[in-house]
Amino acid sequence: MTRMTRIIGPLTGVVLVAGALVAGPGAVAQSGDADVDAWLAGIKAQHSGTTINMLMASHPSTTAYQETIKPFEEATGVTVNIDPLEEGAMLEKQVLECQRGSDDYDVWMTAVEGVAFFADTGCEVPVDDRIAGMPAFYDFADLVPAYTDLFNVGGKQYAIPFAGETVFLMYRKDLFDEKGYAVPTTWEELATLSETIKADGEMDGVVFRARKGWENTYTYSIFLFPFGGQMFDAGTTTPNIDTEGSKAALDYMTRLKASAPLGIESFSFPEAWQAFQTGTVAMAIEASASAPEMENPETSLVAGNVGYAPLPAGPAGAYSGVWGWGLGVNAKSANQDLAWDVIAWLTGKQSQPDYLAAGGIPSRTSAYADPALQEKYPFFPATLQALDQAAALAATNQNVVAKIPEWNEVSNIIGDYGSQAFAGQISSSDALAKMQTDISAVMAK
Repeated sequence: MTRMTRIIGPLTGVVLVAGALVAGPGAVAQSGDADVDAWLAGIKAQHSGTTINMLMASHPSTTAYQETIKPFEEATGVTVNIDPLEEGAMLEKQVLECQRGSDDYDVWMTAVEGVAFFADTGCEVPVDDRIAGMPAFYDFADLVPAYTDLFNVGGKQYAIPFAGETVFLMYRKDLFDEKGYAVPTTWEELATLSETIKADGEMDGVVFRARKGWENTYTYSIFLFPFGGQMFDAGTTTPNIDTEGSKAALDYMTRLKASAPLGIESFSFPEAWQAFQTGTVAMAIEASASAPEMENPETSLVAGNVGYAPLPAGPAGAYSGVWGWGLGVNAKSANQDLAWDVIAWLTGKQSQPDYLAAGGIPSRTSAYADPALQEKYPFFPATLQALDQAAALAATNQNVVAKIPEWNEVSNIIGDYGSQAFAGQISSSDALAKMQTDISAVMAK
């Protein structure tokens, strides 16, 4: 098994409460506050000497958690083992662990595409009652509603978001200032500027993910809706991807290839990130989760010289999407109470400063809205604007991840034929016709 196919249940819709993103930051509880210390002391009294195992994907936030968990371990006497695997390997292992009823891991890093699989199989437990019983310093309401909702299935919460992400435009601010380039506000402006930069011969114009399969689908879904395309008729499970708007989006993505780095057909996120970090590309269409790495002088040659902007608009509007990760409790864990305490520590408001300082990707409204943090993390304002674009897409009853059990099959079909068109092996028209035929066959099963 190489993908979680036809076993992933339907996802809930994305709901973004606009008001939540303009609230001012609340007081942040730190270790040393009486309520937090009392809570930690209670955990120590019950669980000191216990070990919790977490299965995680290799991710900037996973790396941050390896630092964020240390005060918890010191205060409680609990050992927390974080086992990071490559994303695909982690997903495969989770399926196998679930199918065999394993209790090897207490906490699972949960993909938005996979939470309903855990819910449908009963392998991950709902945490609504635990949320209701959390101490006030945790502040569940402070989590971005769009991210929280990703892990809600059938009205029940199965995971807590910790690395929510959307997509925005990154650009070389120093280059733009030097050359007098304007930040593109339309996709046509972006393509023209990318071609101009490439023609100058100093660097490539734009980078994004285009690898066959899910990565190709990921990027195509960013262009699809602004050009008037779709995967399904809005609000239905009727495939309707073979449209003029969908073709315009695929043609546009292919157009950008000429001003992108050589070999972009094989780029996943590590290659796309590296191309921008090394200063060889002027613009990147990427996840907001990439920004901390771009600003890290130890990993990025362009740190301090990156600008961030919402995605440009297409003929049908300006849209982005919402993806993300959560933490959930394995139903077979013998230490579910402690597993939840670990999740509460890692995702709680009291740990947010340490988490952000270690390079974690925030999912809390207080972080995004804090003026001091906006100054420290210059990508925060653009993230808020991208979340507004994601809310606009949700309002059309469309989403970058279709809310259907067959999503992984559909995603692979789009990404496989899309990559063939991107590589020039088939025409956009042929690719879309094949997508329509194969997706219809999947949905008819």
